[in-house]
Amino acid sequence: MKAGLVFSLLAAALLQAGASPAQPTADMHLVYWTAGDCGPCLLWSRTERKQELLAEAKRLGITFVEVSRPRLADPITRYAWPATQQPLAEQMKVYPAAQGTPAFDFVCKGQLQRRLVGLDDWDSFWRKTLRTLAQECAVG
Repeated sequence: MKAGLVFSLLAAALLQAGASPAQPTADMHLVYWTAGDCGPCLLWSRTERKQELLAEAKRLGITFVEVSRPRLADPITRYAWPATQQPLAEQMKVYPAAQGTPAFDFVCKGQLQRRLVGLDDWDSFWRKTLRTLAQECAVG
């Protein structure tokens, strides 16, 4: 009887683990550089493209981080990081901030792996390459 209960609990835990999406980890981030008056950024954010990305990032265990400055004309020193992402902001100080927006950085274990600037770069990258980078980061 005791072994049957242990087996049932183990089976339930495995089923629950398999059914839930991957949780974001501190190992993988996708940093989205934007500005309040960036037209392409607004276009991307207000369409299904961003929602598709958020769903895929969640599935892959990637934390999405939006970094913004008020206006494109503002200096890059005006980028504001979310309060919850200050450790990542510190790690990213060794890399130059994105000059153009929108820009997307894939960061694995605090190391910048890929920066894409503009929607054309993003559209040609994200579906196939994001999955590959996430798999490589998780293994490495």
